[in-house]
Amino acid sequence: MYGQEAAVKAIRNHVAKRPPRAWMFHGPSGSGKTTIARILSIAYQCEHQTLWGDPCIDCWRKRSDFAIHEINASDVSGVDELSRVVQQSRYKPINPDGKRVIILDEAQKISNAAQNMLLTPFEEPPASTIWIVCTTEPTKLLLTLRRRCTSYQLKGLGITAAENFLIAQAAKAGITRPLADLFEACHLMQLNAPALLLQSLEKYAAGTSADEAVSGVDGVTIDTLRLCKAVTAGTWKTAIGIMKDAQPDEARWIRASMAGWLRGCLIREASTPGQERAAAGLLDLSNSPFDESSMMPWLLGTLYKICKRYRGGQS
Repeated sequence: MYGQEAAVKAIRNHVAKRPPRAWMFHGPSGSGKTTIARILSIAYQCEHQTLWGDPCIDCWRKRSDFAIHEINASDVSGVDELSRVVQQSRYKPINPDGKRVIILDEAQKISNAAQNMLLTPFEEPPASTIWIVCTTEPTKLLLTLRRRCTSYQLKGLGITAAENFLIAQAAKAGITRPLADLFEACHLMQLNAPALLLQSLEKYAAGTSADEAVSGVDGVTIDTLRLCKAVTAGTWKTAIGIMKDAQPDEARWIRASMAGWLRGCLIREASTPGQERAAAGLLDLSNSPFDESSMMPWLLGTLYKICKRYRGGQS
């Protein structure tokens, strides 16, 4: 859990004093939400760990033998599917000293009806059951559900920490290619989640340029870096040409990439007119709709507005 030392310490203290029955981990993609959920799921089973949250290798190897259920809400999000999970949560695990741990990944995609169904199981789970929720968008979950969880935010790495992480991983993998260009590209795109940094390093080590290495690491099929550059260059024709291949379910990731780029512009263009344009663009992007069907049309209109502003108000 590189860069998450404060969260790890707080979690250990929480477990030692008053162990929660329901956890929620939220933060940007690649920040380690699912990883920490998996670590906790094994820690609840391991009787050999000298420090809680550091389960032994044998228990890691036997993970499939424990009552650990990892569910991706992208595939299972409705009432019918999750009702079976709730039913299962009522049973004790075979191992009387262990726990039944249910991980709900990408939980922001769970329907409101299904979330309502989870309220009682989260508030009064059996002593043998632990719920762990992972999400990039906690505000899309019902407030009543969030209140039933002990929540921790996992943050991206700072500039120095991100560079040190890339240096350490490159050394571990035997990568000798100079990293200066990759550092700059990652900072420009505000790429600071460990998993995404690793993906960019793998692509960079394979021989791609630094710009190509940071494009698409968030799972988006279009070249987000090229899109960001086109929008802030005021070239809408190029930007809309890139966006024509974007999929509807990628809209929120594209918005996040554009917001990261504009935050970088704020830093690079301090005390210049460009800083005002970047701040205005971030404000535009902050008002995204909750309705998924409205997200892509809204994003296109917002990108056009930002692009027009960078062209000096010309249409």
